[in-house]
Parts: sequence; C-alpha cells; structure tokens
Amino acid sequence: MYNLIVYKPPVELNKQEPLFIKLKFIILEQNWPFPNFEMLIQSDDPILFISKEIVNRHGGITDIKLYLDFDKQNELDTKKFAKPMGEILNVKGSPDKTNAPTITIYYNFRIAVNNPLQLY
Repeated sequence: MYNLIVYKPPVELNKQEPLFIKLKFIILEQNWPFPNFEMLIQSDDPILFISKEIVNRHGGITDIKLYLDFDKQNELDTKKFAKPMGEILNVKGSPDKTNAPTITIYYNFRIAVNNPLQLY
C-alpha cells in the first residue's frame, strides 16, 4: 500500500475579494431619448472599461466626457486608460454587491455618425 501525502504550502496566497461599486449614469443632453442606466463594476476596473461600455451601449459616438456633477465642474480624466475606477473616484467599494456604494456619473459625447437611427 502507498500512503498519499498531500502537500500544503506553508504560506497561503493573499487573495483579495473583489470590491464592487455601483455607477449610476445620467446623460447630460436633455433632448436624447437614451435612458439613464446603472452598472456594477469592480473597483479595480480601468476607466477604459467604462468608456467602452458607454460606446457599446450607444454606438457611433466619440469624445466621451464623464463628470461627477451636473455643472461639469469635476471632469474625470479618461486619458489615464488603465487607472482603476476605485482610485479615480476615491471609493474603496464593498465585497457585497447589494451594499456597493453608488456613485452618480454624468456623461456627454459627440455623435460620430450622420444617421440618428444608427444610435438606437
């Protein structure tokens, strides 16, 4: 008979739980039929992910601007593509999705297509 020996490493890996943030997006243009929406992200998701999600939602847009206020005083720097959203927003996040802190982000963009039907 053979005795099976199970190796257990002496040090456990320092695995962190993901921390979640809920983003509530409000479009600044009053004439647009696009509804506001919410998105649950991980605090270490880069800001590029957010911009890409907005493009995927609307299609045919460029020059996305993200703001923390309706008056466009606090613009988020979208040029730092890899910077995590938790760091940009100065929010830690929550390991529980249902208790994730909610941050309201106002956004605006330019249309890159000539036919408005393509935006629906």
